[in-house]
Amino acid sequence: MKQFSQKELESIQKRFSAMSNNGQVNYKQFQNTMGILGLDHATFLLDRIFNVISEGKKVFTLNQYINYLQLVMFGNEQQKAQLSFAFIDLQRKGYIEYKEFQQMLLDLTMFWNQITGSRVTPRQSYIGNLWDQFECERLDFPQFYQKYQIIQESIDWYEYFNETEILLQSCPQANKAFILQNMIDQLQNEIRNCVNLLSDYERNKKQIIDESFVYGPCNFSTSQIAKNGDDDPSFEISFLSNIQTNSFSLTNSSDHPLDQVLNRLEYLQQMIEQAINLPQVVQPYYFKSPARLSTQRKKNTIMNMPKRKAKQKLSVYFGHENWNLILNLMIGMKQALSNIQPEFYGKNALQHEFAERYVYDILQNRCSNFDFRKAYQFKDYAPSIFLRIRRQFQISNKDFQRSVGPENLIGNLVFGKLDSLTELGSTGRSGSFFYYTQDCQYMIKTISENEARLLRKILARYYKYVQTHPYTLLSRIFGLHQLKIFKSKTEFTKIYLVTIVNIFRSGLDIDVRYDIKGIIAIRLKGSLYGRQTSTNPNEKVQDNTIALKDLDLLQKKDYLNLEPQDQQLLLKTIVEDCSFLKDNDIIDYSLLVGFHKRDINRSSLYGQQVQNNSHPFESFEGGILSMDKQWIYFIGIIDILTLFNTKKYLEYGFKSTLVSNDISCVPPARYAERFANFIATNLILQKSK
Repeated sequence: MKQFSQKELESIQKRFSAMSNNGQVNYKQFQNTMGILGLDHATFLLDRIFNVISEGKKVFTLNQYINYLQLVMFGNEQQKAQLSFAFIDLQRKGYIEYKEFQQMLLDLTMFWNQITGSRVTPRQSYIGNLWDQFECERLDFPQFYQKYQIIQESIDWYEYFNETEILLQSCPQANKAFILQNMIDQLQNEIRNCVNLLSDYERNKKQIIDESFVYGPCNFSTSQIAKNGDDDPSFEISFLSNIQTNSFSLTNSSDHPLDQVLNRLEYLQQMIEQAINLPQVVQPYYFKSPARLSTQRKKNTIMNMPKRKAKQKLSVYFGHENWNLILNLMIGMKQALSNIQPEFYGKNALQHEFAERYVYDILQNRCSNFDFRKAYQFKDYAPSIFLRIRRQFQISNKDFQRSVGPENLIGNLVFGKLDSLTELGSTGRSGSFFYYTQDCQYMIKTISENEARLLRKILARYYKYVQTHPYTLLSRIFGLHQLKIFKSKTEFTKIYLVTIVNIFRSGLDIDVRYDIKGIIAIRLKGSLYGRQTSTNPNEKVQDNTIALKDLDLLQKKDYLNLEPQDQQLLLKTIVEDCSFLKDNDIIDYSLLVGFHKRDINRSSLYGQQVQNNSHPFESFEGGILSMDKQWIYFIGIIDILTLFNTKKYLEYGFKSTLVSNDISCVPPARYAERFANFIATNLILQKSK
């Protein structure tokens, strides 16, 4: 079994010492490190995880803590099955009965409702169907392990926590009234919205809307521009309902109020029709599981490809400084995406949509002695614009939510896994951290406030560009967010994040990767100076997750061996992308290139996965096939949010005068020309050997 690195062990020991007392950690101390999972009213996972780590005792030691983390991150299937068995067998009897299995899943559902504000109804028939797969009344570990893999494949955690159709079909007759009451709450909410709009219209006889109202399960913003007073999470507002309803924004809206009322009335009509048809939809004590892909077909889809062997070096684990941050981020994204109604947004974006901001208070129910250090607030920028950008690349709202939501993280803990966070956190030189989703499709990256401001400024132009240039290599930005972390009622920290598509999302191993800026200077006596990772050209870099640089490319003489038509299209696309970045005064971007060597002895791995034929640079396994069929290339332009501002201009003037004329920081036009020329000369137009 793989072991923690020395650096990781030191980090774990440091965190353990911070929460321990005389080398041991009790329940309360452990609870304080679990963030939102350690809330007093939501201790389901906390209780069971502590029980597993401590082996049923009141405290655990450093060795027990490390052993547990070691198993959930690197353990084999049998070891993780043992953790899962202990997770369910709270009494440590050595066997599991149906009532314990049932209670575990019901508690998990209630826990989900508490931390997300959802109202998922426990599904007794679904739980019964899962238990029936064990084919026995009392389950010991050998029997549990025999069915362990089957049960995992039977549960789709996203569907379990979100699928409305399953919820309706599996609800007993007694819960029909509960569902109808939810619909009535939504109808009342929308009627009041219509009344408010008409009242404003009658009072002013024109549209004067200076405030932004965002109705949802846990969000409310009362100002267009965030102010200190608005940041205080103790400012509570009574919501019309706590259920998930349609979200509307009236910020800077150019629509006539009467048009907005008509849109809402159409939505009311849809809900009324749904309520009328409810008796036919609900079938008491009947459950039909959703159609699922066969195991073989799941393996052959890009969304379920095997994970890369080479992963990021730093892990995110219980007590890690980023653990609670990432979990709250995922919950915030789930709430924001749940409130988007894609059918209400047409193809053409309205001007006011670029300025919309939705605020979500992740912890909505606070008592008088609430610990504000556990308070997080999530802000989602221009959600309808990013929804349309995702549509451009054929990503549905549901598929996106499936990837970035917390469902798999919470559900997999039941099976003794930390797949959603295992070795997928890393820290860059700039202080940013990167979080890769479990399916490796997306990367969530922290950015500076200046970068966030730049993205909002150019968002309209970026949106128009990706709409008119479907083959662009620019980073596909699918969301801009802000996470506000409170230290007290008045003290808080803001973290800005973007969700972008992972260029290496295919699941194939990347044998060599390059980060290229095109910065090469010629010193005296003909020696080259520039960006370089390996100091010895004959030395092979052991860690293939480390990107090589410009000089490495020249020394190793790697290049893209492409068909002539692919060469020309790639050059044309890079020139167009550089022109867009130049026009927006952006510099310091890179071309990220990955090389995957095909294994001719395992040809069955290729050509079976879903291919994106609509994008020429992703037409084969998510990449582009070389002319000799030996390589697959993955290409994209990254780090596109650095503005050539006054500070950069002064840096350019100083360094170009005292250091060299060919430096990294140069004006946008010169940077774009140098970037495109270097790539064309040294990466694309190289002649075959």
